[in-house]
Amino acid sequence: KPIEYSYTSTAGGKIPFTVWALPENLEKAKEHSPQFVDHMRVMEELIGPYPFRADKYSVVEAPHLGMEHQTAIAYGFGWKNHEKFPFDWLHHHEFSHEWWGNMVTCANWNDFWIHEGTGTYMQPLYLGKMFGHELYIGYLNSIKRFSNKMPVAPRDTLTAGESYNLDIYYKGAWIIHTLRYYLGDEIFFKVFRRWAYPTPEMEKITNGGQCRFATTDEFLKIAEDISGKKLDWFFEVYLRNAELPILNVTRESDKIILQWETKNNLPFNLPVEIEIGEDIKRVEMNNNKAEINLPKESEFKIDPNEWILMDEIKFIN
Repeated sequence: KPIEYSYTSTAGGKIPFTVWALPENLEKAKEHSPQFVDHMRVMEELIGPYPFRADKYSVVEAPHLGMEHQTAIAYGFGWKNHEKFPFDWLHHHEFSHEWWGNMVTCANWNDFWIHEGTGTYMQPLYLGKMFGHELYIGYLNSIKRFSNKMPVAPRDTLTAGESYNLDIYYKGAWIIHTLRYYLGDEIFFKVFRRWAYPTPEMEKITNGGQCRFATTDEFLKIAEDISGKKLDWFFEVYLRNAELPILNVTRESDKIILQWETKNNLPFNLPVEIEIGEDIKRVEMNNNKAEINLPKESEFKIDPNEWILMDEIKFIN
């Protein structure tokens, strides 16, 4: 017997919403699955309405961890939450692929991060929206492990097997997190929604007719058009190169010198936040470098809110 939920899309109209559990797990599924409705609501609020509203949304228990079949997620995680965070991360991740993967599909495997990095980033966004910023950054820190052996979005043509690695998930999510920091929430969430639905008109389509192939260069253009900022330097360092930037910090008697170090000296002018006392100052960079006055003996902290994806902060005496 299916578990049925009544759900009204943010775009209006009911969406058939059904959870199918194996008979021996039915009661467990009834207790666990109401959160799936929250997953739907928050996803719609963040990136636009569920793409396949004319059809349905279903979760089907199966002897496999999870797979993002369009409109019917295969689910085998055992009706349980993440061991540290109060949500079913497996369902949430597979569900995110209804947007990132099923509606927005990478044109070639070298842009596979479009499925997995954006899909992974939806998990901390959900936690932040439901439970607060501490869980948002906590989840991001829980996945902060990267190999940095190949670019997240290499320009070379790859096979599916060659493109598949954890960096397209975890590092991809962190890149989007840092882009949010650089653009600010108002602009970032406009960009993020248009990555999913390039136009408001596309949000009105309910039958999958809005599905499309996407590329990293298209994401760059959308972000630049909406923000009015040049972002090629950001995409080049983070997505097109494997090595992460290093922030060199030199303390002199009455100032701090900050300098980004990048592979092949690529331009990289990401601002850096510095906490001095109770104040946080956003320091703009020019030619990868900046100086900030600092009273003698003052203590300071770089990137106190953990927004910046980087290899390390290297203190140079």
